Amino acid sequence: MGRPSATSRCSGQFPSGAAHRAVITCDVVQGAREHVVRRTYRSDWAPTGSPVTVGCDTKAYLAGFSSEVKGA
Repeated sequence: MGRPSATSRCSGQFPSGAAHRAVITCDVVQGAREHVVRRTYRSDWAPTGSPVTVGCDTKAYLAGFSSEVKGA
């Protein structure tokens, strides 16, 4: 069982200076009673065309993923 991760690589007709990042939402098991907390993690902004990856902590289950673009 591995650690969930998401990778983004935006390509296409974006204006100069546009950037993107990967977003992942995980259900993380915490505490002695092992309750579940939903957390969202975001990678750093990167220029379009460059791959970025973001992952969850251990004891986490994938709940969703997406990417965000700014400057487009």
